[in-house]
Amino acid sequence: MAVRIVDQEAVQALLDEDKIPGIIEQIVDDDSSVLSLMTRLRDMTQDEQVLTIANELPHVEWVDGVASRDNPGQGMKPLSSASWANKKIHRAELATIVPIPIKSLKQAQRAGRDPFVSIQRDIVQYSYAHILNAMLFGNPRPATWRTSVYETAVAMNKIVPIGSDLYASIMGVDGVIAKVEEDGFFPDAILSGVKIRSKLRDLRGTDGHPIFKSSMQTGSSYELESMPMHFVRSQIGARKGAWEEEQASLIVGDWSQIMYSIADDFQWDVLTEATLIDTQTREIVFALAQQNMVALRVSMAMGWEMPLADPDHNILPFAVLTANGGVPTP
Repeated sequence: MAVRIVDQEAVQALLDEDKIPGIIEQIVDDDSSVLSLMTRLRDMTQDEQVLTIANELPHVEWVDGVASRDNPGQGMKPLSSASWANKKIHRAELATIVPIPIKSLKQAQRAGRDPFVSIQRDIVQYSYAHILNAMLFGNPRPATWRTSVYETAVAMNKIVPIGSDLYASIMGVDGVIAKVEEDGFFPDAILSGVKIRSKLRDLRGTDGHPIFKSSMQTGSSYELESMPMHFVRSQIGARKGAWEEEQASLIVGDWSQIMYSIADDFQWDVLTEATLIDTQTREIVFALAQQNMVALRVSMAMGWEMPLADPDHNILPFAVLTANGGVPTP
């Protein structure tokens, strides 16, 4: 049996510690990331499985009275908000293993290319899609996470069926934007898949001019009521995306009301002798040592919550414009 000698120089190129923080920042803090619209709380430590939101946010109230010997109960300072009571962020882990032929690493190095660049791009793209899909649609979502924005909106009837008059469905008094405003929130952004872009470009005012395109020089400006529109890559066939085109056309809301936390124990290592098994079929996919490969194993953990989602009073900072004229059932 031949002895395999692993090219340590090629493998070391994948373990540059300076590049690891860049992955997390691209996933959550990039301007094009929907997560940048949300509220990021402090990172969870390695030992934390749950983060209590009330402990992380400032709470201010008027102090009632002044404490005295006769009335020691007066002048008590507020401790927490009832709106955030029992609202917790539950941690869940997201992981991937990327198998890489040693030959590919050597070729990249000989060509003067950083083998990490393309791998990092794929990790960012797929991690972002999984995280956002779990938060927006829950397909799938970790067992410890709360129900998604879409599932919560359906359960609380914060749904507007898309009609033949798209302008009214979005902007009208009974439209999806008004649905959020009725609950006392200022919607600050709109999320959608790519299929609705053509419908938006075709919308015209009473003067016949396109509503969402000002000139050929500036191109299409997708804003509604000064709210930016973020178009999310759709999940079609085997291509991983975050948006479910069959469920929603738009989701409108106050995205700052979603709060999330990233765990600080980002894991990053290279496997050289492992056997990789398909989690569904349980069949062996790669035997690294036999196939002259290494594998990059990456894992991160995070959690999120919508603390002001209140089913008891039917209040939600979000509303959904459906993908068809029907109303989905919870």
